[in-house]
Amino acid sequence: MDNKLIVYISGDVVPEDTDPIKVQDRALVRLGSPATVDIGDDARVADNGAMAVAACTYEGDQRKFVVLIQLEREIPEKTSERRDALQSVLRSYFPKAMEKQGCE
Repeated sequence: MDNKLIVYISGDVVPEDTDPIKVQDRALVRLGSPATVDIGDDARVADNGAMAVAACTYEGDQRKFVVLIQLEREIPEKTSERRDALQSVLRSYFPKAMEKQGCE
């Protein structure tokens, strides 16, 4: 369209003893009123982003897989619709990304 970033999605494998939700607490608050949702082992959906975490085995070691979604624009405009859309994207994307990353 206009070559401007609309959504940023990242996924990573982190050490088992890391709590990504706690580490990113301030960032999640800045994304707007994070609320717990039932995705993975722990997840939050905010007004402008979302995060999910699940324990996994990665290359034989116990780890955690984490996905972060950040919106760079408020699309859809209505906050409740945006939060629903973020939750829907996270719910469908997270398990597929985890599998693709090699987490079991």
